[in-house]
Amino acid sequence: MRKLTVFFSIIFSLSLGFAHAEDNPMPLWYSVVSQGLNPIFGFVPNADNLTAFPIVRVPMGGSGAGMSGAFSAVATDISFLDYNPAGSSRLEMSEFAFFYNSMINGANLLGTAFATRFGDMGFAAGAKWMYFPFSEFNIFGNRFYRSFYTEGLATLNFSNNFLRGFNFSGISIGANLKGAVRIIPGLEKSQTVVTVMADVGALTQFNFLKFYQARQRNAAAALVVRNIGPSARRDPLPTEIVAGLSYRPARMLLFAFDYTFPLNLDKPSNSEPSFWASGISIDVTSFLTLRGGVSGNPEITRFSVGSGFNLQKFMVELNYTQVFQPDNTSANWISLGVRFNLGDKGRKAAADAVLALYLQGIESYSKRDFAAAQNFWEQALALDPGFDPAREGLEVIRRTFEVEDRVLELQQFVFE
Repeated sequence: MRKLTVFFSIIFSLSLGFAHAEDNPMPLWYSVVSQGLNPIFGFVPNADNLTAFPIVRVPMGGSGAGMSGAFSAVATDISFLDYNPAGSSRLEMSEFAFFYNSMINGANLLGTAFATRFGDMGFAAGAKWMYFPFSEFNIFGNRFYRSFYTEGLATLNFSNNFLRGFNFSGISIGANLKGAVRIIPGLEKSQTVVTVMADVGALTQFNFLKFYQARQRNAAAALVVRNIGPSARRDPLPTEIVAGLSYRPARMLLFAFDYTFPLNLDKPSNSEPSFWASGISIDVTSFLTLRGGVSGNPEITRFSVGSGFNLQKFMVELNYTQVFQPDNTSANWISLGVRFNLGDKGRKAAADAVLALYLQGIESYSKRDFAAAQNFWEQALALDPGFDPAREGLEVIRRTFEVEDRVLELQQFVFE
């Protein structure tokens, strides 16, 4: 309880400090760092070719935001909805989450999502709503209208893991179908628009330079195409092609890297330059995870830090992002999320039962009780058809019987 009190006290203090960050002048160190990064990454040549619906590029929060968006090949929790639609077919737990983002210039983003899995099929749904103050002024410079500019995005997700087995994790293929709305009040109501778009993604996991024992594979690769759809009032959507890798060299340590190729579907020559994101996640204890990341976008350089506090039934996640912009203007935001663990629908218990049956089969086989071994391994396959060791064991028994039958035939031939 003491640790929990300290944790939420820290969250409250940071929230107060970051929430007012945009009201304070930028310190000297910000200008020095920003000017130092500009020659490295440069400016976006096509900065004037703005895309529509920036909400699709603003994550709801969670693990992915804490790793600066390097999450397409991680996708271990409900954050996958913003990064790779294939993630739902690999979720260990069903999850329900709420997110709140306090952004620059009074902008805010609210989000909620739900995800679950049935065998190799995953399903999810989510929605987020971004709003910030909107004012109109007359020719004399007097404000005569004040309201909010808003954007909303709703997402439906489906994915399936194909070819899954014990020796191969399978290839997950998923898709998001998204509907977006932009509402501009006042005299600019004609700019209000509704549109649809889609994401498609693939994800596979494998073992690579793994020096510890665990059922989970320690590396993954992903390929995603995001925001495919028609232009919104002649403004192209922020379509992106993303390739990602993740690697866990130790149980507590995870590295991830994403490379993004923006694509202007209306005029490919006006596409923005490609950029990258790299993230790290460290499980400090069983209940505390620390995250960090950097995004090397030619237009902006973004650093993120985050933490997750696991309370078994739910996880509280806090992220802070600092953006270094070419014009030295303040750009930072804080996100707070709560993910509820809804259970694994008995998947771990079923996996343990399959393993127990397999081990019983091994013991019976060692005693040359082939009939019992065959029975145990057939039961294991009935529970999990993708459990390859049981299938291989049955093949060994079949070959053993063939050899014994051949030996009997030879004996009969010799004695005859």
